[in-house]
Amino acid sequence: MRLAGGPVVGGLKMANGENPKGYGKRGQAPFTRMKVAALQREQFVKARDYQQKWAAYRKAEADGKKAPAPDTDLAMEALVEVLERKRTVHFHCHRPTT
Repeated sequence: MRLAGGPVVGGLKMANGENPKGYGKRGQAPFTRMKVAALQREQFVKARDYQQKWAAYRKAEADGKKAPAPDTDLAMEALVEVLERKRTVHFHCHRPTT
C-alpha cells in the first residue's frame, strides 16, 4: 500500500466501542467511548508536540547549533508516523445490538 508520501510502514488499530467500555467492569479506566476518544486525542497532541521538538532539534543541528536531542519515545514515534502519513490507523466504533 502506498500513500502520497511513500510506502506505508504498517498500521495501528484503535477501538471506540463495547471493548473499551468493558474495562470499567474490571475496575480499570476508561469507562466510556468518549473517554477513549479523549485519551486518543490527547496522545496525538503529545505526538505533535514530540514531532515539533524533534523538528526544532534537527533544524538547530542543520544550522550548526549545538542542541541537546530530545528523549526518544517509541510510543510517540509510531504516532508521529501516523501524523506524517507513513502509518495508517484503523478506528472501529460500534454499539451493542439489543
